[in-house]
Amino acid sequence: MVAVVVCTLAVHAAAIRMMFAMARDNNLPFSRQLGKVDPVRRTPTVAAIVIGVMAVIPLLVNVMQPAIFTIMSSISIVLIYLSYLLVTVPLLRNRLLKKWPLADDGSEPGFSLGKWGLPVNILAVLWGGAMTVNLVWPRQEIYNSVPPFEWYLQWGGVLFVAAVAGGGALLYRLKIRHQTGVLAEHAAAVAAHPSSGSDLQATPAEEQMVESKAT
Repeated sequence: MVAVVVCTLAVHAAAIRMMFAMARDNNLPFSRQLGKVDPVRRTPTVAAIVIGVMAVIPLLVNVMQPAIFTIMSSISIVLIYLSYLLVTVPLLRNRLLKKWPLADDGSEPGFSLGKWGLPVNILAVLWGGAMTVNLVWPRQEIYNSVPPFEWYLQWGGVLFVAAVAGGGALLYRLKIRHQTGVLAEHAAAVAAHPSSGSDLQATPAEEQMVESKAT
């Protein structure tokens, strides 16, 4: 019970931070509201409440549909693997196009796999793709193991992932890509100091954001 509570709080906090960060960069619907930092608590209160409500909804649906819990558990892992593929696939593409690794000019020392970079990258893509297919495959013993036996429950993993991916791509294509950018209340202001001419000064909104992250 303690482990479940601790893990739930950890995931809840991570989801809040992700929603707040995306809202701060104006990459979500209602970004201005979701990106607000409470002046007293110094935390993104709206994002925290929204994440909490979104987490409760599947539990309410699960009361009448026990299979929903299994579907959501599997889907959450599938989406994690998809997020990994969003990194490894573009990186592999850049490697094949000779755009990666970048030329080493000696300015920034960094980690490199050297000649093992391409094989490891290919293995990462193959592993991520295979695990995604394996987890999302509509097998009855995973997605439709308890009554009521409905076809949309068995295909719930495929349908949900397709809806999230398609809906997200459509939202980005039609709206988000035209508005992305740090919100004004979170943007850092560069103020030239009369004596030095190169002093950087953070706005109160930015200080609140830094404090909320520390919290």
